[in-house]
Amino acid sequence: MGFKESMVNFKMSQYLRIFVVEGCKFEGGKLPSKVGELIHLRYLSLRYSNVRELPKSICSLPYLQTLDLRVSVDIKLPNVIWKMKRLKHLFLNTEIEVIGGEKLKLGGLQELETLDEISSETTCIADIPTLISLQKMRVEVRDVDVDNMSIVLKNKNSQLRESYLSVDSCDFSSENGREVLNHWLMSPSLVSLVMQKCIMSSSVPYYKPEMCQNLEMLHLIKCKGKVDVKDFGKYPMLQQLYLDEVEMEETLTCYSDSFPRLRNLSLCEFARFKGMGSRRRSNAKTYFLGYSGMPQFGEASRWFEIHLHSSSHVYLEYAKRIHGESK
Repeated sequence: MGFKESMVNFKMSQYLRIFVVEGCKFEGGKLPSKVGELIHLRYLSLRYSNVRELPKSICSLPYLQTLDLRVSVDIKLPNVIWKMKRLKHLFLNTEIEVIGGEKLKLGGLQELETLDEISSETTCIADIPTLISLQKMRVEVRDVDVDNMSIVLKNKNSQLRESYLSVDSCDFSSENGREVLNHWLMSPSLVSLVMQKCIMSSSVPYYKPEMCQNLEMLHLIKCKGKVDVKDFGKYPMLQQLYLDEVEMEETLTCYSDSFPRLRNLSLCEFARFKGMGSRRRSNAKTYFLGYSGMPQFGEASRWFEIHLHSSSHVYLEYAKRIHGESK
């Protein structure tokens, strides 16, 4: 749907509370600056629209509580969002450009409850501990030092309930780095963790009580450091485990009471991997296994249903294929 400024009488719409223009095509890809005249606005959504630049007048909305900028294109933002003191829910794309070249400031948004999604490359993650009302956040951390990594999941965010972290090209091999990673894994708010091309000391931190107690999804991609999958089986809420080009044992053996909630296990690019087995501890359990890039098992990509039961080993070549030749 095309949107023209003449379609809305902004002056006569001062008492408008909700302005949703999702999927709309704006002239020149710009949101009209007159949107700042909607001073009673509580909810503004530009999701899936073609807005490429946000006007500075956006900070003239003193009562705005929800701002959804998950547009379908890259967007330029004025560095004024930190001035919107009543903001409770902020939705962004990681691919943003801040006008002026600085990182997006968020400090002072003491009522912000939802922050989804920001990147350390474009947003000042040092502001996260100042967001004292934050309950849910989705953050991408890329190629930053240990001091900056330690800022994420600070104890000052006492209201935090859900954290979705994506970490790319970070070094956890130092003593401080190991402490930061351990702190993340011990956080009860951690729900999802993706680590790509990260360096760990010798291995992923070993399991200890209360570690990853609410973690539902773990994805490791080309990380340096040995992986003990048996430890992951102790994560009580883990539902999805994806391992892509990481170092692990030739045979994955775990107890049948491991992974109490696991639904999907995906293994990619393991040249040395030989098979999978189980050791009996309790009743049988079933989950789905997908693998790719392992020619020792035939097809390039397959999904299986795996039954972990009895004391004998159950190997991939005897598993029941249920989803055809590929995922």
